[in-house]
Amino acid sequence: MMTNTAVYHYFRVVIQANTPHGIHQDHGDVTHDVLLLRDVNNLPAIPATSLAGVLRHLYMDTYGLTETEHLFGYADGEDGAISALSISWALVNDSDNNAIEGIRPDVTSDALLHFLARDKPIVRQRVRLNSQGCTDDNGKFDITLIPAGTRYTFFVGYWSDGSNEQEARIHQALSLLQSPAFRLGHGTRSGYGSFGLCSIEGAHWDLRTREGQKGYSERPRKRAEVGNLKPISIEALQDTVLSVDINIKAESGWRIGGGEQSLGASSEQEKAPDLLPQSEILICWSGQQKATLSHRQAVIPASAVKGALSHRVAFHYRRLSGEFAEQGVSSGHTECDAVSTLFGSANSDIEVQGAAGLVIIDDVYIEAPKVTSQMHNRIDMFTGGVINGALFEEELLWQTPLSLKLTILNQDKVSTLARKALLLSLDDLTQGWLPLGAGGSRGHGCFLGATQWSNNAWSDEQVESL
Repeated sequence: MMTNTAVYHYFRVVIQANTPHGIHQDHGDVTHDVLLLRDVNNLPAIPATSLAGVLRHLYMDTYGLTETEHLFGYADGEDGAISALSISWALVNDSDNNAIEGIRPDVTSDALLHFLARDKPIVRQRVRLNSQGCTDDNGKFDITLIPAGTRYTFFVGYWSDGSNEQEARIHQALSLLQSPAFRLGHGTRSGYGSFGLCSIEGAHWDLRTREGQKGYSERPRKRAEVGNLKPISIEALQDTVLSVDINIKAESGWRIGGGEQSLGASSEQEKAPDLLPQSEILICWSGQQKATLSHRQAVIPASAVKGALSHRVAFHYRRLSGEFAEQGVSSGHTECDAVSTLFGSANSDIEVQGAAGLVIIDDVYIEAPKVTSQMHNRIDMFTGGVINGALFEEELLWQTPLSLKLTILNQDKVSTLARKALLLSLDDLTQGWLPLGAGGSRGHGCFLGATQWSNNAWSDEQVESL
């Protein structure tokens, strides 16, 4: 471990959420199951422990345990070492891209902060389906999230001896901020918590010199200040993950989620349809320095795609491996080995450890979709008339093109058979055999691939035969 740590490295980091995200408290309220962690201004924040924990795990996966202990420290009985790395809380930025810290009574004067200070800026309704297509036990819940586009600022400090070896470690750690596996908060395998790196300013000072001591004492203490830090460039690690791009288009109408506002109603006086697609507000940045709230955009939650694919992967994997129901195999898709590997597993039994999935899918937003509506009614089989209260209207997105991307981490852990099952499931999706969203039994949610699927290749240039 380091003995001479006279050189101090200091970085101001700004990250931006690519998808909705949330660091949650351990309780809900009378109306919602999960609530967001807040700072003293009732604004969302990311604890330093969350940032350090994710970076440590990524660093260990990339560089091994020994290198990780050099950088992040360790505890082993009476032996141990303090971390050479220190990370501050990440605090949210306002509309002018300035981090908000300290007690601020004027939060409501900023439109962006006023929106983020709401108890529930975004609410996602979630449902988990069983093998019969019905809601699983305790599988209906909701979560509260912060919208995509939110920016946060935090500091990173690092003590070293000034050697190239030790300076390389901090740059390696910062490069992980650009990794596709760098995701924070709840539901990172369900599309949430994806972040991108906006900027890094940094400097280092040798405290054995007067110049270094002066620079260290004048370093910025507030996240909104750059001070004597200079912009630096951190190269991203070479992309070693496996990915698949899918371009599809809806055959007709489709809808995912239970939205709260119509995307097609022309006025407030016009009655909105009874069933609405999921839609959300995003934060948009103009010139990288000014934020505005977007109009509502239709969203395809990654959890909806993940749920449909996981059920179909279980079907293909069991078919390929010869596991059939008459042999006593459970019909639950979560008990399939391929599903556990690709999409993760959770277990309440302390003797059986759960694991995060290897497949990452991001939410997709559609800025200006074509919207239509469809009337439904239910006929009384005896009278032939409409059943009282069974006439309703459904708002649908019409023939929408979508671009989905699946990223697979640690592809070496995915068996050939599991990869084959996933490919067959994606082929079903692009052939219109695997509907997405609500109403699949009545013709909604069928998609067709924009290109012949057999011509699509994985990012490692291996084309699987179907």
